[in-house]
Amino acid sequence: VGSGGSNITVLIQISIDGMFVDELSRLSTSFTKEERTYVKARIESLPVGENYKSASIRETRIFCDFLRGGFLANPKGHTQDLMEMLEVSHAFEASSKELAGEEMEPFDRAGIESIGIIAAGDVPRFKKMVDAFEASVKEYHVLFDLPPEQFDDRGRKWEKSLDLTNPLIKHLIAGPESLAPTLMTGHRAATMNAMLLAGLAYLDEGEASLAKHHEPVTGHRFDLETTEQGLILRSRTHKIAGELLHVQFGPRPKKE
Repeated sequence: VGSGGSNITVLIQISIDGMFVDELSRLSTSFTKEERTYVKARIESLPVGENYKSASIRETRIFCDFLRGGFLANPKGHTQDLMEMLEVSHAFEASSKELAGEEMEPFDRAGIESIGIIAAGDVPRFKKMVDAFEASVKEYHVLFDLPPEQFDDRGRKWEKSLDLTNPLIKHLIAGPESLAPTLMTGHRAATMNAMLLAGLAYLDEGEASLAKHHEPVTGHRFDLETTEQGLILRSRTHKIAGELLHVQFGPRPKKE
């Protein structure tokens, strides 16, 4: 799972990882030390799954290869395909903004059509547009490695650097506000996996073992809370619905 090379496979991987972390952490205090050692070894031996950055890099390379090849073979037909896809995306985003009481610019049909017109009439110019588009996306991929507190500032600087006279860049690159939720989802998933290993180590080695475990992106230590059932580890950075991300080890309290 998560090795299909696309963002959708990463989403599937993150969903399964979440269930995996929840179930193992719930059962962790009932395991013997030997069983926890085995579980840790198995987790650490698993191949590294796909992440949003590697999937996006692969998708970008495939798309740019297509623009330089297949798209040029039928610019009119592929521009129409692109038009339909972006129109659906625009309608969905406009609906979301409307619910939030915000307005959105009208769909720029002429701007999309210009992509096909340039591809059909000036191939060298179109290829330069693709090169510039690819370079801008490579700069975008750097944002995936940033800790949350640096993301907004660097994202705004990157967005201001974009050449919006290039219709590929203007219409096919999402702004940092669109990337942020995806970025945070990936960071949270990696943090929960790290907390699982930290909690298993704590159960066998005690509190001193937590010094060896950190949040993957920020390097922050996890905060510890001991409970009657086991323990809770909390992130100092990531939140879900206003609550700090955490993993609880041991049986869950029964709901009333």
